[in-house]
Amino acid sequence: MRRRSVPSLVLGLTLAVAGCDGGTNQQVDAAVQEDAPPQFDRTPGDAPPGDVLPDGAGGNHSFETAEAIAVSSTSTPGVISAPGNVDYYKFEGTAGDWIHIHTEAATLIPASSCDTVITLYDQAQVKLANDDDARPALNNDSEIIYLLKATGTYYVTVQDLTSWKVGQVPAGGSTYKYSLTVARIDVNKQGVVHDTEPNDTAAQAQAMTYYPAGSTDSRAALIIGAFETQDDVAVFAFNVPEHDGGVAERNMSFDLMPWGNDAVDGNAYGSTTPLGEVSVTDPTGATTIARIDNAPTDATTKLAPALAPGDYLLWVKHPATALGSNDFFVIKVQLRTENPPEAEAPGATGANDTPGTAEALAPLDLGSGRRGYFVLAHLIPADVDYFSFSVNAGERVSVSCGAARSGSGLRWLEASLRNASDAVLSGGTVTDALSQDLRLSDITTGGTGTYYLRLQSSGQASGVTGDFARCAVYPAVP
Repeated sequence: MRRRSVPSLVLGLTLAVAGCDGGTNQQVDAAVQEDAPPQFDRTPGDAPPGDVLPDGAGGNHSFETAEAIAVSSTSTPGVISAPGNVDYYKFEGTAGDWIHIHTEAATLIPASSCDTVITLYDQAQVKLANDDDARPALNNDSEIIYLLKATGTYYVTVQDLTSWKVGQVPAGGSTYKYSLTVARIDVNKQGVVHDTEPNDTAAQAQAMTYYPAGSTDSRAALIIGAFETQDDVAVFAFNVPEHDGGVAERNMSFDLMPWGNDAVDGNAYGSTTPLGEVSVTDPTGATTIARIDNAPTDATTKLAPALAPGDYLLWVKHPATALGSNDFFVIKVQLRTENPPEAEAPGATGANDTPGTAEALAPLDLGSGRRGYFVLAHLIPADVDYFSFSVNAGERVSVSCGAARSGSGLRWLEASLRNASDAVLSGGTVTDALSQDLRLSDITTGGTGTYYLRLQSSGQASGVTGDFARCAVYPAVP
């Protein structure tokens, strides 16, 4: 097959605004307002493979007939030409290399019908990793970032979601085109931060760089590394620049890629252990600003503190389990615009503590007739904050907040939707938990008018100073 070359490797680290099902998912990123996504140095595929023919029964549909491809930035076009087909590829890998495997289907023009799922196998045809949708989920194209532990032959399969997911009717045909790229990550590239020992203390912190593309409004980086011992710690120093518009705080997001060699949601990048505790501190390491623990089965996978411009440290720890055969970590970093800050000063009370003094939120046009109301609140246990917003005839209201599961020290954040009489709307209250995102969905109001989001936190985690709650309100006709 003809292959086409794509520019140098970079990863899909953009603001997640499209759900895995191809629909809109405004709540996927813990209530972050949409802003211009970071720009990177690999453009999406802008043309479908033009010379791919149906591969038929004699195609590359087994390990024995796998098509050999090179490890490079050159992509290989393919097509799931018949329902249920699985395409097999093989490449030669070198121990110690970081490999980026990704597909392009949704980004082809015209967009492909294929919702790809990719799986990586070793030379013995043992499954190492699989992926349905890359994270953050900008579209349904697939990605695996993997640390090769042995030199030898590796296999990659590409299939449509319908042949991978139990209960689906397999689909395929001439419109199910994709391109596959298996590339070696350049660990010396600006914006790629390769964990290098010793970096176990604040004094040894390894500097993090951003990709050169983008402005101070939107920056990105990739952190990759491996644990050498059960109690290994990796420390990275980073800077939060001032926003181009002068907004005080920034949204600093660290997405932790999934571990394991298989997953019911198709997202498992192949590490033999999850990450443990991940935290952001001041430059000395003495003050912890935000922290999550990624090890529990119901853990969050995103550390996303609101940070003022300045210098910080990121601490990455192995969980309290035995060292596995290939314990590595992959973290995608995004720096972007923060939600509008509430008017009440952090740590203060009284300014917006009643419906009568509620702070009015400004609507943000989300396109296609949708709108949202966004706020970054700072709360102490004694504080109560009210925010007002408008509802039109026939609309129901959904709410999404990110606090404890984004690394904030706030505990038991309660969000409730209220009317002008300060009465809670039916089903309109929820409390934050470390095991579950804070969401309210399709709450019925009393019709056109002004309504209120009430926030209150009743606790603060010991040793974590961050007190942010990032929230969004979405009125919409069901």
